[in-house]
Order: sequence, then structure tokens, then C-alpha cells
Amino acid sequence: MTALDQFKDFIANTKLRMTRERESVIQAIGAHEGHFTVSVIMKKLKSEGTAIAPSTVYRIIPHLLEAGLIRKAPSISSSCTDEQVYETIHDHQHHDHLICEHCGEVIEFSESAIEVLQNKVAEQYGYKLKKHQLELRGVCPACQKKIVAEAVNAW
Repeated sequence: MTALDQFKDFIANTKLRMTRERESVIQAIGAHEGHFTVSVIMKKLKSEGTAIAPSTVYRIIPHLLEAGLIRKAPSISSSCTDEQVYETIHDHQHHDHLICEHCGEVIEFSESAIEVLQNKVAEQYGYKLKKHQLELRGVCPACQKKIVAEAVNAW
């Protein structure tokens, strides 16, 4: 089932209707690799000659979240002026994130040992896991080198 088909099933059970704009946004998101923001999707739509107002895209996002096509992705900033980052989850394997808090690099990874441990912890406390999202935050090797070099040069 395509993302568009999944969204059509979702709206069939709501009072929404499928519009050309919604279809264009879903296709643009589906064609995008990696994490994205509304601004990124707006640029993609504009480059394809599709004129959609940013407010329209912002109104579609909650429906895509509810339909299970996208989810909020980690971002490095806690500033309220920064845009929310999203990622597609339709037909994608589960993964977790390793985030550099210095440069913002995000690495997606899967580790079976972590999955086993999470299930063990949930079981220990009597939980039945439905979903999870893991973020590991730190400083990447390149930024570690820059930090050391800056410290040495400061002497």
C-alpha cells in the first residue's frame, strides 16, 4: 500500500476529503529522503511548479501524523523559533537516532540489542510496548576534534 493509499484510507474514516493540495504534499514528502521541515517541503513543491500556501502544508501535517505516515523527528535546538523536524515512517524500518549537539548531525541506526533490552525493561514493569523512539545525544568525532583544536589554539 502506498502512502497516498494509506492516507486515502485514513480520510475515508474522517470528515476530510482528498484534495489536489493534500495529494501534492504527500507525494513531495514521500519523494523526500531523510528528515524534513515544512520549509523543505515548500521548496520542493515550488521547484516542481506546485503553488501551495505554507498554511495549507501546516494544516496537512497533523493529519499525516495521525494517519501514521510521518512522525516528529529529533532536532538539536530547543529554540521556539526553529521548525519542527519530521520523518516519514510509512514503509520504513524502525530506527533510532544518534545526534551531535554541536553540529546537528543526525545518524539513523538500528541495534537489535537495544530492542531486546527495551522489551525486557517494559516486561519487567508490566508494560506492553506499542512504540518507542530513542535519541542518543553527544558530540560526533569531527566536532570532538574541532573542540580539542580550539582549546589547544586558545593556549
